[in-house]
Amino acid sequence: MGGEILACTHGEFVRKAHLSYIHMPGGDAAVLEPWRMAASVLFKAFGRKFLDLDLEYIRETDSKKLGFICQMMEKNLNSPLTSSAGRLFDAVSSLLGICHTISHESQAAMELEALAFQSTEKEPCDFDLDQAGDGIEINLMPCIRQIVRDLIQGRAKADISARFHQTMVKAFSTAASRISLETGLDRVVLSGGVFNNNMILTRMIRSLEENKFKVYTHTRVPCGDGGISLGQVLAAAAIMK
Repeated sequence: MGGEILACTHGEFVRKAHLSYIHMPGGDAAVLEPWRMAASVLFKAFGRKFLDLDLEYIRETDSKKLGFICQMMEKNLNSPLTSSAGRLFDAVSSLLGICHTISHESQAAMELEALAFQSTEKEPCDFDLDQAGDGIEINLMPCIRQIVRDLIQGRAKADISARFHQTMVKAFSTAASRISLETGLDRVVLSGGVFNNNMILTRMIRSLEENKFKVYTHTRVPCGDGGISLGQVLAAAAIMK
């Protein structure tokens, strides 16, 4: 599903934490149209009342389309759930008016990161770590509500983007520390396409190392989909043994 923390060996894993689930209205269409993911996080954070928010995003988006998207999510029609970090970056990018549709992979997240580098802001937004049936649920809806308040109050979008990035780092490093206390694990392997984001990667390494973790990152294979096949081979070999 993505956006998760796994306790694992070569041959098995246990999912210990994940981002809270959000809808992908329209399924794969939501990957190409980040405005759908912005509607999804607003719906999760505010319910249908988000349609009345005084946001540039609301004014720029067709009200009929937003109403239809709400109906899809309310009825769970073609709106699969995801915990993907990438879809959350897409949502915030569109919410800030940066990228409503994309023409290449990770475009929305890349443009959001570029904006964040224009800011010196390092204070994270709020988040919750909730105990769920399958471990810790990393709930960033308090962050989404804070982003909305900041937008309405006219805060610089570069600062908002930077705070979102810092929130992701703080939330995951805090969850990792809690899991470490439970399991005794002190080694962290960072993987997944989100770590193509240099701001997330460097700050996550720093935060984890400050919390006494030994951190490992990719050097010879890609951290995104290109490295998955190698991991699958290692897992298969371990299981066969």
